[in-house]
Amino acid sequence: MRPEHLRLTEARSGEGFEIVNVEYLGNEVYVYLEPKEGDTLLIQRSEAPTRWSIGQRVALVPDPEHIHLFDESDRALGLKATRAAA
Repeated sequence: MRPEHLRLTEARSGEGFEIVNVEYLGNEVYVYLEPKEGDTLLIQRSEAPTRWSIGQRVALVPDPEHIHLFDESDRALGLKATRAAA
């Protein structure tokens, strides 16, 4: 999984990260995230416009279409797609 395949969602009761800055860069936005504990600042890139603002608590969620799993022999494991019919 690559960093660009993580998206922001609203955090549940105190978990996740606090948004400490939102930087608008034309067609994209950098959202600066601070964990509840620790001193590692993360930066998440989102498309503009964004609904995120300083002080919000958010979680990072992987995009299931971009998760790639491997076994101990470095062989790719397939994931079965589970999509609802439209």
